[in-house]
Amino acid sequence: AIPVTSAAAPISVAGFLFANGEDDFAQSAVVVSGAVTGFSLSQVEAVLVGSNISDSIRVITPDVAEIDIAFGARRILNLDGPDAVLFELSGDQPVGTPDYNERFWVSVFNGVEFSPFQVVVPIATGHDDPADATLDVFAVQLDLTDYGILAGASADRIRIRLVDNLVTRSADPTGVGLLHSVPEPPAVSYLG
Repeated sequence: AIPVTSAAAPISVAGFLFANGEDDFAQSAVVVSGAVTGFSLSQVEAVLVGSNISDSIRVITPDVAEIDIAFGARRILNLDGPDAVLFELSGDQPVGTPDYNERFWVSVFNGVEFSPFQVVVPIATGHDDPADATLDVFAVQLDLTDYGILAGASADRIRIRLVDNLVTRSADPTGVGLLHSVPEPPAVSYLG
């Protein structure tokens, strides 16, 4: 069995439990292609890192952005069911309502290359944005199997692509948390 341990206390965000607390949230977010409208690179990272989901980013035409999101000392573990959750903010909707206008694309790094991008659609969670009750928290639950990661294997990062859909602009991602995670393996030294 793979050990799933952490000294961090569990936390709940928008109805999802993160067993390793803050350790189960993104630790870095790097724009690898394009631009995020009105945000500096450091602002993009500040919004997407950690469990605070009260702010979001988006793109407006002609901007398109691809952002790598990594988890520092933790990896996404592929077990049964969803392995990670991407949070997104949008207008008030009934629980379970998909918001097709807020769709975006996700790819997972398998250790060698990124999987092909897949379109994902955020679903209303029934939880309000902690900073603005006029907005709801939406979630995209990711199962690594859908991205070619074998059961029991892990991945250290994902990539999201944001594109203006010409209706509501783009999705408004606000953070990523790991439902299943393991510690990053220690570096091995081959020096004698």
